[in-house]
Amino acid sequence: MTSALALRVQLLVALTAVVVVSLPFVQGHGGHDESGGGGGQGGHRAPVVMISMDGFRFDYLSRIKTLAASQGVDNYFAQLAAGGVWAADGVGNVFATKTFPNHYTLVTGLYEETHGVVENFIFDRRLNRTVHLTDPTEQRAEYFHGTPIWVNFGRQRSAKDVACYMWIGCNLPIDNFTLPKAVDYRPNVQCDERVKWLSEQMASGVELTLMYIDEPDATGHMYGPDSKQLNDTLIQLNQCLGRLLAVIPHSINVLLVSDHGMMTLSKNISIAHNDDLFWVRGQDYTEWLIDPKPGNEKATIDYLRAYEAKGGVKVYQKEEIPDRWHYGHNVYVSSVLVVAEPGYRLLPEGGTLVGGHGYDNTVVEMRPTFLAMGPSIVKNHTLAKDDFRTLDVYLLIVALLGLEPSPNNGSCSNVRRVLAPNAFGLLPQSCRHEEYNVYHFAMLASILAVIFALCMFLAHRYSLRRGQQRVREQFGLDSVGSAHQQQSLFPSDRKRKDLTVPLLTTEVSDDEDDDLFSRNLMDSNTSS
Repeated sequence: MTSALALRVQLLVALTAVVVVSLPFVQGHGGHDESGGGGGQGGHRAPVVMISMDGFRFDYLSRIKTLAASQGVDNYFAQLAAGGVWAADGVGNVFATKTFPNHYTLVTGLYEETHGVVENFIFDRRLNRTVHLTDPTEQRAEYFHGTPIWVNFGRQRSAKDVACYMWIGCNLPIDNFTLPKAVDYRPNVQCDERVKWLSEQMASGVELTLMYIDEPDATGHMYGPDSKQLNDTLIQLNQCLGRLLAVIPHSINVLLVSDHGMMTLSKNISIAHNDDLFWVRGQDYTEWLIDPKPGNEKATIDYLRAYEAKGGVKVYQKEEIPDRWHYGHNVYVSSVLVVAEPGYRLLPEGGTLVGGHGYDNTVVEMRPTFLAMGPSIVKNHTLAKDDFRTLDVYLLIVALLGLEPSPNNGSCSNVRRVLAPNAFGLLPQSCRHEEYNVYHFAMLASILAVIFALCMFLAHRYSLRRGQQRVREQFGLDSVGSAHQQQSLFPSDRKRKDLTVPLLTTEVSDDEDDDLFSRNLMDSNTSS
């Protein structure tokens, strides 16, 4: 092995050593999107108010703009968006696109198969009956898994500084934690009552406030998303929002969220129950959960596939449920899932409904709205389609309040898109590890690039010197030689341009520069 090659091998070994030594440093700062552990340490914490309007489809914001302008009233949704961030194309939610599952995702950051609320109903196998979660008397804490944000805050700070108004699960002792300020759900509550309650919480210094409003979902179901009645409801919500914002200090971060969208139901599909083949564990106008009776698995699938072939419905065995839904791996999901296609309603449950939801969460009409404003929220920013999800809201609140998160499926990078730069220090430790990882990787790459360039330069210099040394050794010259000797070895190009002399050595150099020195020497001898 030549000396030049040996040097290159040594340099390669040295570079490899640098990388190996640096890997533990970089990996030690690695982060992950499924965040857990480590509360934020820097940045100014500000209280949070989150208001959910059920069934608020993302494009209702554009409709309110037109309606408010035509009626000469202020657009409070637009004011909220202008002062902070909004999702022009809505945000992604989780399947099933129903009220209870997505509202619990908002406060846990978990997929439905993880938090267990897979529908507005579940089949309790111990009780051997269907439980309707919409009935407050049937709700039990054991059906709600994961850790909701009010439990995180209550245990890490103070339970008295959390207030819930009709939010799903707040009234239950989830994870053996009871929230003292929780108002149970009641229908037909007027805006006056909501404003009064919120004003009281702001006066008492509550740091985390959650409020649920059951419109425009109820109107959308009854009259459809394109009805005059829904437009009237949107204007009423706009006026109510203005009153709610008026009692919230500017020092508080405000989130306006929703669970799902709404679409017109224009087609019916009726599947006859076959009690000889299967049990229907739960059903509504877009989804059925079915368990075949023993020995009738294939017959049940064949029976349901016949309806699927006619169109309007999809049939999934549990193992066939799309992975992207993160839905099938839960005990409350039965052996067979029947899901209506967009715009279809399953009879008899959907017979009187004009609008509905619950379809595949990639259906654009299922996308809910999202707006945020406050001292910790980025100003005048529009989120792109895939920039934020209902899954990320929990982690956002964790960051805004400087809490330690429970395991969740939220994305740290998505949360950063909503936070103001001066609030990045509020991110939990796991999210800030991601920043360290990127920073240190970039630093390491830069250092390695400089080392590599330096090594290549030194290798080139060494090759040149080695070529000169071989030439001198071949012709018995001193290692240094006088300036006159060195000059005589290298005549000008003018003297050498017409001379061609064979090489005097058969050794092949490691570098093109070695050949240059050999040719220069022979040209010098010829000219002399």
